[in-house]
Amino acid sequence: MQVALFGGSFNPPHVGHLLAAAYVRAVAEVDAVWLLPVHRHPFGKALAPFETRVAMCEALCAGIDGQSVSRAESERDGPGYTLLTVRHLQARHPGWRFRLVLGTDIVAELPRWHGWEQLVQEAPPLLLGRAGHPITPEQRSAAQAMGLELCDAVALPEVSSTEVRRRIASGEPVEGLVPRSVLRICQAEVIYR
Repeated sequence: MQVALFGGSFNPPHVGHLLAAAYVRAVAEVDAVWLLPVHRHPFGKALAPFETRVAMCEALCAGIDGQSVSRAESERDGPGYTLLTVRHLQARHPGWRFRLVLGTDIVAELPRWHGWEQLVQEAPPLLLGRAGHPITPEQRSAAQAMGLELCDAVALPEVSSTEVRRRIASGEPVEGLVPRSVLRICQAEVIYR
């Protein structure tokens, strides 16, 4: 079994996340894509409650073959380091192969990640292109030197959770940016206002 781990804050999940997961499932050698909401952000970002973000991710994945949500980050103690989460999943699923799904918008911060070199070895990353964050020739060389597989033939839309939260807080429309099922949860939980 090969599983692509698509981690993130998902605060809230949006159509860019949905399209990224579908793209990976369609083009990468993986059997499933698991959305992996961060439990405690290692860089201290303020987040909506974990269970609310899990529910939004579950709504995002509902009815889509091969996509689901993992609560792995909440199942272990300690800091929210991706390497430790991957090792937790490897222990629970011996013999399975895990890959990370990463967007080009975070390439610059990767060297700050805990145990980045080991993570590349244990869960070889797939790097997705994202509109507004093109890979420069220098970044491409650096990404390849770090062992990242580039899946940037198609740039995913420039949608960010930050912009979605800002729009919700100011009462602006978010239709087309957030799936209706996710927006219903945001409204029911009265978050981001």
